[in-house]
Amino acid sequence: MINLVEFGPRDYKLLKRFVQFHWEHYKQHPYYVPPLNMDLLGNRLLGEKGLLTDKHPFHKHAEVVYILAERDGKVVGRIAGCVNRRYNEQQNANAVIFGFWEVIDDFEVARTLLDRVAAWGAARGMTTLMGPMSFSTNEIIGVQINAFDTLPYYETASNYPYYAELMDRYGMHKAMDVIAQKLDFTNGAADPRLMERIDRIAGRMARRNGLSTRPLDFTNLEEEKKIIRSIYNDAWKDNWGATAFTEEEFNLTADKLSAVADSGIALLGYVHEEPAAFFLILPDIYDCIKTNGSVFGKFDLVRVAKLFRNKRRTRRGRVTLLGIKEPFRRSGLDAVLYRDALRHVRQAEQFDFVEVSWLLETNALIISAGESFAARHYKTWRIYEKPLA
Repeated sequence: MINLVEFGPRDYKLLKRFVQFHWEHYKQHPYYVPPLNMDLLGNRLLGEKGLLTDKHPFHKHAEVVYILAERDGKVVGRIAGCVNRRYNEQQNANAVIFGFWEVIDDFEVARTLLDRVAAWGAARGMTTLMGPMSFSTNEIIGVQINAFDTLPYYETASNYPYYAELMDRYGMHKAMDVIAQKLDFTNGAADPRLMERIDRIAGRMARRNGLSTRPLDFTNLEEEKKIIRSIYNDAWKDNWGATAFTEEEFNLTADKLSAVADSGIALLGYVHEEPAAFFLILPDIYDCIKTNGSVFGKFDLVRVAKLFRNKRRTRRGRVTLLGIKEPFRRSGLDAVLYRDALRHVRQAEQFDFVEVSWLLETNALIISAGESFAARHYKTWRIYEKPLA
């Protein structure tokens, strides 16, 4: 018999059980990297507002329920249900979003969790079940459907292969695939001959259209954040599934990323002196904080110490943000940004591998730009949907 335990974002005791489940569920998984507990639960000492808790600004415009599935007193699955009012307004949708979905290989458990979120959403007038998104496209999304023998990059989903099978069996349908490309600098990505050709093309576009880039000024971060938020919300506003950041949400995310962004590559792109794009490569945080199986390796303070020790040592980076305002997407600014960022990577010999993720499968412009620099599609995640009866 399956027992469901429902609770909200103020129940910190049950939230800890909710988070503990992924540690248990993946303890034998060779590639899974647990997120920092404080990213989900918060940490008063470090000033972190955990995404799952009522302290996080996301909850000001959303209603959330958390559900644990128990069998014989043991947790065998979990899920979150969310009515995100900003998402539904901006996307003209009427969806209940599910996320943080983890479950043993048991269809009865999976169905029970999904049924409960669907009923919870229907009771609030929702007509579509969609996910997984934890909680929106500004966070981790999708079910990984291939490349299971690879270490995930920061803020990307990792799961067992049977998850997609459970989705299909439940009657979920593909809403959208998002993909990752990989740049392998040990095997031809942005090699000197290719860069020389791209430099000629990008240089010609830059001169013709008044394109330029500059590094982010970390000594003036508050002003830089205003520019980046304006670019982010404009560049993503018409994207499938997008939800614009509130100022409070954006500042919280920017402050978290700024701790490691100085070890990566952060560029602003301009068209005739107008801020038009942002390009960010971060050192792969997951590679820095991955656990070694020791008891102490699970503690956030130990993992944060590892992050600051390893952020300049990791050979893996992730293009976390690449956004261009709509009027400038055909200007060649994507090529100029890629050229300048990857030139830095090669000259500094900073990374061996860079993942570009995630990208909507329909984003032909950015996918094509990556392919120009020998980036190859190697991983896919799927977001599902199902009408509610």
